Amino acid sequence: MTAYLYGLGFKHAVIAGAQRVVQMRSHLDDINVFPVPDADTGTNVAFMMRSVAEALAQCNESSLANMSEAVAHFAFMNARGSSGAILAQYFQGLAEGFRDLDNADPLAVAKAAVLAAELARQATAVPQEGTILTVMRDWAAHLRAHSADPSNNPHALMESSLEAARASLRSTTVKLEALRKAGVVDAGGQAFVYMLEGAASYMRSGTVEDILLDVLPSERAPIRHEVPTEITFQFCTQATVVGTGIDRNALLAELRGLGDSVIVAGSSRSIHLHIHSNDPDAVFARAGTYGVIVKSRREDMRKQHTVARERGERRSIAIITDSSCDLPEEDLNRYRIHVIPHTVTLGLDSYVESTALTSRMFYSLLETSPHFPRTAHAGPADFHRVFLDAAASHSRAFAIMLSGAISGALASARNTAGAVKDRIDVQTIDSKSTSVGLGLIVLEAARAVAAGMNEEEIRSRIAWAIRNVRIFVSVETVEYLMRGGRVGKLQGLVARALGVKPILTMS
Repeated sequence: MTAYLYGLGFKHAVIAGAQRVVQMRSHLDDINVFPVPDADTGTNVAFMMRSVAEALAQCNESSLANMSEAVAHFAFMNARGSSGAILAQYFQGLAEGFRDLDNADPLAVAKAAVLAAELARQATAVPQEGTILTVMRDWAAHLRAHSADPSNNPHALMESSLEAARASLRSTTVKLEALRKAGVVDAGGQAFVYMLEGAASYMRSGTVEDILLDVLPSERAPIRHEVPTEITFQFCTQATVVGTGIDRNALLAELRGLGDSVIVAGSSRSIHLHIHSNDPDAVFARAGTYGVIVKSRREDMRKQHTVARERGERRSIAIITDSSCDLPEEDLNRYRIHVIPHTVTLGLDSYVESTALTSRMFYSLLETSPHFPRTAHAGPADFHRVFLDAAASHSRAFAIMLSGAISGALASARNTAGAVKDRIDVQTIDSKSTSVGLGLIVLEAARAVAAGMNEEEIRSRIAWAIRNVRIFVSVETVEYLMRGGRVGKLQGLVARALGVKPILTMS
């Protein structure tokens, strides 16, 4: 008797797969050496899969077509990193393969898997053998070759196809030189196999565990092999774009000249792009011509690689701050200061401060956009992520935040510190300042750590800096103070008439 895949079963299989990926996050980070050794594949894919699973828990679609479309949507909205972007496109391919279907027999599932693997490959500018793309293709080929017989046991087919995926994964070590030198398999391919393992576990037991908010203990085995260290392109740049009639292939061709690891996944209505580039602003400018950028980010892979090399060396104290801290990039990198990003919105466009929105880009938008910029402090997930990143190489941390009187960031930091106390002791501090004032306080703390001071001495230096730092800001025009509501219209007109230039401070 032929068994069918229904929407509810697909939902539970994806959630179970997500559970397995989240469980193995640390191991995936450990073996991440290709395309760059920035040790974040596990973090990125686990974030995406956990977000998908948590959203699916509230999804009550019954048909396979609607459920797979929901999975694809949630994956695109939460995709991170190259493997995350490829997986998001894979889910989009499954949704296209299951279109108009209430359920699917094994042959239909196999056809959808073949389509998904092919679309994932097409979304990649330069597909590489020995990566997640290879494992996806080989798994789908096994399903296609063994699903035509209606008497096939779906459980036996899943088990045999899982073994085929594992064999394909093992072969990645010899197909890519970087993996062979490091003695590891491809991290993205391993994430895909972990996802299949979770789905197979659900098929065997018929149950799925709740997705945990924190990362579960993993079977980590520290990698001691020599890992390539050259990083040609500094920034992992990503964006989600929505519009109508988006030509993915055209954007893919445009981005090729701006870096490598180029992936443009999605549909004609929304896409998620990923590229390793030295010019994120140029990437965002190109992407913006295809639609509205609703989410963007850029990560410094050289900094990530430095942190990854230090994993396991539990340094004493980390310094954490938020992106309103106006310290130069070189100081943030030199003292390994962890930064929680806030968001700036102009109309419907949102930008992640410091990572997707540079000062140069901000002032350009300020002059050209009809919308006045608004800010929103980082959400709980961002605080959680940064705190756990610090926990990878520190046992304690000082989180020095912008003034609690003007932002809810300090309260969010305190709440998150309580949630991660089993992983890292985070002491939150109100700087009573922002911008360059906050930067000077954070810099004083970072220098105290670098000088080898103990916890009490560092705390004392921070308190001294807070007492002695004063910030005064003189503005050339009251126009933006009026637009932001800081100065009333009448006051602004009087100031203009008298040629008054206000000086702002914080008390």
